[in-house]
Amino acid sequence: MATRLSSVCIVDMTPKLINDDEWKLGLYHGRFTVDDTFKALTTMCNSWMDFAKPFIKEAIPYLSEEQLKPIYEATSTNSPHVMYSMWIAMSANDYRDVLENITVPTFIIYGEKSTLYSSETARYLNSNIPNSEIVAFENCTHFLVLENPQKLVEIVKEAASR
Repeated sequence: MATRLSSVCIVDMTPKLINDDEWKLGLYHGRFTVDDTFKALTTMCNSWMDFAKPFIKEAIPYLSEEQLKPIYEATSTNSPHVMYSMWIAMSANDYRDVLENITVPTFIIYGEKSTLYSSETARYLNSNIPNSEIVAFENCTHFLVLENPQKLVEIVKEAASR
């Protein structure tokens, strides 16, 4: 199969967002269910920021309300219908059966303090994606892009050089 990708970075993510009786490596360390998805989507439809604020607080629990203000402001500029559509796509799909088809070098990046996904999720991805390696970001959450941007730049450059 021809590909235009030379490498991939998966950043603090899971192949299946929703948890159930047989899958516990999705969102919120195995606690996010189908019912939670419907509640989240309903909240997003009514008010994007009513969903985003608690989500951000859970994702970066060590920040104070004052520190969260600029993040809330930036988040409020997102188009609610786009974010809603993205959430539907993430919730509806299960990519576990296609992981083995990823054949390019893959960096599985996760925040060691992520409140969203666990190191077990990273290990699952690693065991199912050939030619992959795990890169842990110490003292980082799901927002590792903001917490350690230099390290992320280095990893992306390394991935691009493969």
